[in-house]
Amino acid sequence: MAAMPSDPPDVPDTPAADLHPVPAHGRTRPRRRHVGRWVALGIVVVVVAVGVAVVLAVKGGLEARDALTSALDDVPTVEEALTGGDTAAAQQALDRVQEKTTKARRGTSGPVWAVAGSLPGIGADAKAFRTATRSVDDLAQDVLPPLVQASGIVDLSGLRAKDGGVDLGPLEKAAPLVASSADALTPVERDLGAIDTSTLRPQLGDPIASLQDKVRTLGSTVTTAHRATALLPPMLGADGTRTYLLLSLNNAELRSSGGIPGSITVLRAKGGKVTVVGNASSSDLGPWKQPVVDLGKDNTAVFGTQPARFPQDTTMLADFPDTGRTMAAMWKKAGHGDVDGVLATDPVALSHLLGVTGPVTVQAPTATGTTGVELTSDNAVDILLSQVYAEIDDPAEQDAFFSAAAGAVFDKLLHGDVPAADLQHALTQSADEHRLLVWSAHDDEQSLLDPTELSGALTSTDRGKHAVAVLLNDGTSGKMSYYLRTSTELTSSQCTGTTRSDVYTVTLRSEAPKDAQQNLPSYVTGEAAGVVKPGVIRTNVVVYTPQGVGVPVIERGKQTVGGDTDEVAGRTATQLTVDLSPGQKVTLRVTLLTPQAGDGKLELWTTPTTTTGGLAAVAPTSCTR
Repeated sequence: MAAMPSDPPDVPDTPAADLHPVPAHGRTRPRRRHVGRWVALGIVVVVVAVGVAVVLAVKGGLEARDALTSALDDVPTVEEALTGGDTAAAQQALDRVQEKTTKARRGTSGPVWAVAGSLPGIGADAKAFRTATRSVDDLAQDVLPPLVQASGIVDLSGLRAKDGGVDLGPLEKAAPLVASSADALTPVERDLGAIDTSTLRPQLGDPIASLQDKVRTLGSTVTTAHRATALLPPMLGADGTRTYLLLSLNNAELRSSGGIPGSITVLRAKGGKVTVVGNASSSDLGPWKQPVVDLGKDNTAVFGTQPARFPQDTTMLADFPDTGRTMAAMWKKAGHGDVDGVLATDPVALSHLLGVTGPVTVQAPTATGTTGVELTSDNAVDILLSQVYAEIDDPAEQDAFFSAAAGAVFDKLLHGDVPAADLQHALTQSADEHRLLVWSAHDDEQSLLDPTELSGALTSTDRGKHAVAVLLNDGTSGKMSYYLRTSTELTSSQCTGTTRSDVYTVTLRSEAPKDAQQNLPSYVTGEAAGVVKPGVIRTNVVVYTPQGVGVPVIERGKQTVGGDTDEVAGRTATQLTVDLSPGQKVTLRVTLLTPQAGDGKLELWTTPTTTTGGLAAVAPTSCTR
């Protein structure tokens, strides 16, 4: 019986043209359906893998978030323990922080997080979160440990003079540890600072912005500790004897840095001990017929060669390092040898220190001998800048009294039991007001001083180059600046196309008595010089723009006033003269057009007077192109 034919195979509903013929050698080509199956299977595998990766990434991210939050909560505990000098507690808290930051870093590591940082929509957040966890872990592993170790060697907050000196041994041991911490902090600050929190979701952007602020604060602390441990040992004579000049600036006759250097105190440091070894008057140095140093064409264009020939005019220079170098050259030319640095302070700064040390008694000359004068934080400015001229006629005796006052305060600081925290507050206040300035003849030390308030470096550092400055120099040739009241503030800031227009209001007012000619010594009114009518205060105002900003527009009332303008280190310096009769007030409007749009704070540098400090921060309007 013939076999029944089997059912024909199912034939896909495909056009005949798509059917594949059997090749002559008898093998068939792989069907496209097989390729499609493999592609589909591959897609499924990828999707599952991505899904698993996402789940793991989310899980790791949540764990990292919790660990990071807990770690950040513990960091202040480390700082408080360090501040309190409890090294053991600081180390215990640090151990907890390190465990948490390691966990946070592990939770955001791996290729998935690296890829996530480049994905649209979530890339910026993922990248920022990963950077934050890595940065905080670097902080815990590399920045804080050397600080904790250093705190076990020296307590900077408790550092004080004892028996006329400071024990430098602990400082020298701590210096490399603090330097290591500062080096490790640099990339952390850089990476965190590069995160633009405005592009992130608020849930992430706000905490990271807070983290940036905390790291900046820590950075300031670490930088200060680094400078202290790096500078104090050599400057206090750890490697050999150091000699310094301390200039007592007289705000009653203004100069850019504060006042003329009337008296000079010679200090000697060796092995941490500082002693007063001599006094001199600026009148003992020169004047010189030829400049003792080359001031450069920029300084000479603004001030001529006077600052390099007359010691009283050295502080006319806008850059205190220039003042220091010039004064050191005059000191050497007068036959007194080399110095390792120049410091400057004024009676207002002395009053801050007297608030810490308590009163000191200084001997003042009288017609029959001498008498003790008690200086306190309340009366020091008035006595040193006004009464001394009414009661002591001889300029040399006036300078001797100024030197004795500075020496008495300094001696009490070295030998008295002054709390370190109180002393630090007084010194910081003086530095913040630009009433305490330091220049070192040693380049490596000066490079550490340059970025600080202590340097007073307006034209030679990045910090100073980007500041606005309104500096004052007396033109009366007397001591009438004691009666001058000044203020400078940013009163308007607005965006105008591609520039920003900032308006600074400069006010000068005279509180000189109307009967100044009759009741003030001619030495004070400048009558002998014959420059102005007695009682008039003449002030030369110099406006320095930030680097890259052109000539300012200066208005007095409704009238635009001109001035002598010169280029100084890529910026402009415009100088004009203001005369004030007793009781008169003059207001200047200074408009600066900044060609680069942007935001952020600017520093405003001014000459410190008897009533106004010399450094302030201003916040212009934020502009975007």
